[in-house]
Amino acid sequence: VVIGDNDKGVGLAKLMRQWSKDVTLCSNGFQLNPRDEATLKAIDISITTDRIISCEGENGRLRAVILEDGRRLVCSALFFNTGQTQRSHLLQELGCRFDDKGGVETNEREESCVPGLYVAGDASRDLQFVIMAAAEGAKAAVAINTSLVDEVGFDD
Repeated sequence: VVIGDNDKGVGLAKLMRQWSKDVTLCSNGFQLNPRDEATLKAIDISITTDRIISCEGENGRLRAVILEDGRRLVCSALFFNTGQTQRSHLLQELGCRFDDKGGVETNEREESCVPGLYVAGDASRDLQFVIMAAAEGAKAAVAINTSLVDEVGFDD
C-alpha cells in the first residue's frame, strides 16, 4: 500500500510497482486527476480515495490497513510520500535564496548565496537519500577546508 496525494503518491506507487505486482495507492481523500488515474490503471495499480483509519498487525508485522468505508486492505508493507517542508526559518533569516522545491540554492560546492554558509542534506532538497546527504556533506567539507586554507595561508 502506498499513501500519498497528487503527484507524490502517483510517483511513489509507480516506483513500488517495480517491486510488487500488488500495489494499491491510497490517496487518503484526495481525488486524482484523470490522466494519473489512467496511468496507474494501465500498469495494474489499484486506487482508493478512502481515508485510512488504522493499521492492523501481528507480532510487529503489518497485516492490513483499514479504510474509512470499513474495507480491509491486506498488505505486508506501507510506503508514504506526503512531502516535506523546512520547519526552521533560520536559512531565510540568514538571507538564503530558495529554489522552486523550497530548498536552498547552492553552487556545485554546496555553498549558498551567503558567503561561508554551506548546505547539505534535507535543506538542499536534492534527492532525499542518506547517501546523497553524506556526499553533499563531503563536498561541502572539502570546500570549507579549501576556503579556510586559502584564507589563512601558510607563511614560513
